[in-house]
Amino acid sequence: MAVIIVLAYVFTRTKVYSHILKKKKLDWQQKTLLSLIFGLFSIFGTLSGIEIYEAIANVRDLGPAIAGLIGGPIVGMGAGLIGGIHRYTVGGLTALSCSIATVLAGIIGGLIYLKRKGALPDIKTSVIFIAFFVGVLNSY
Repeated sequence: MAVIIVLAYVFTRTKVYSHILKKKKLDWQQKTLLSLIFGLFSIFGTLSGIEIYEAIANVRDLGPAIAGLIGGPIVGMGAGLIGGIHRYTVGGLTALSCSIATVLAGIIGGLIYLKRKGALPDIKTSVIFIAFFVGVLNSY
């Protein structure tokens, strides 16, 4: 988590982040950059997981979910595809379902972005979405 916090801090110092705060429309290069950054967060979330009862607990879906919340469904789906494809290549019994869930996290985050008309979600909305999606839906 410390690595993610440091990377998030660095991200808040970029021009893309200031565009998001000012609700400026992101161009395709900025959307691509966000997808890559949060896709890498997703990969890191997979690799930094810990094994619990022969399953790996991780924060893989956090990257795509945040990407969707701050950049929309295209950014969320892009980050989700990066993280999902990586998870699928890791293999295992849950490879397909985990990969699909990662992409869905980004898309659903993006749908919340659209519903809020591009406004950043408040803490309550973000926590409920992340806790429900990552905590409940990924446990099945």
